Amino acid sequence: MVLVLGGRYLPHVVSSKLYGDRKKHGYTVIPNDPDWQEWDSRMPEIFEKTQTGIVGTTVNSAGYKQALRHISLDRKMIVEIGPGAMEHVKYWDGTPAKYIMIDRREAFLKQGAKKLDRLGIANEFILSEDLGRHPVEIKNESVDIVIAFYVLEHLLELDEALKEVFRILKPGGMLIGAIPAEGGLAWGLGRFLTTRRWFKKNTNIDLDKIICWEHPNFADDVCNALDRAGFNSKIVSWPLNVPIADLSLIHSFHCEKPC
Repeated sequence: MVLVLGGRYLPHVVSSKLYGDRKKHGYTVIPNDPDWQEWDSRMPEIFEKTQTGIVGTTVNSAGYKQALRHISLDRKMIVEIGPGAMEHVKYWDGTPAKYIMIDRREAFLKQGAKKLDRLGIANEFILSEDLGRHPVEIKNESVDIVIAFYVLEHLLELDEALKEVFRILKPGGMLIGAIPAEGGLAWGLGRFLTTRRWFKKNTNIDLDKIICWEHPNFADDVCNALDRAGFNSKIVSWPLNVPIADLSLIHSFHCEKPC
């Protein structure tokens, strides 16, 4: 269980600047919205500019390290949702037997395939706009580990997506990954002082809108959904391992499907 205070109880005039104006913009993407179109077309560039510096790398790596700790991928069937640049490969223990990637962006999938090819790992990818709305063609109880780094906060149909994850995992299989402490005070202030400044200087994008659509789920929403899906979950927070999102930046998770 993770408790979110800032995003739930701060006055709207403050929370709208830290977590997006959710009252005004809601949670559902409007595809022809100009802010969304600019964001969608520039997202790989924006990620590179805002998430791969010293701060972004340190924060993201903390989630990778914690989630992958004591987890062997050796000779396992792995599925990753939203692989991105797969910066977590350096923290792997063992070599997967097969690796399947699922994402809505073909560029990221092809980038991941090249990385896995170089490592000599059999792989394939599935182009899927929304895992919660479009089930994937993976057999029931055929996957050892599902990886989801900084993905679950994005999924509007989160319960349905987790049902799909639960379906494909073997009994005793694991869902592992990490999420930002979205809705927490530390995360909101950090974004306000860093990413927001970059957006204002380098784009015409209304970040109050994009945050709502990109991160519809607060950290407690994700943790509650993991419980509803039927997993036995262990949540670890960073840098302070306390169950209060306002004092953390990252929550990593180990979620086991009961046998």
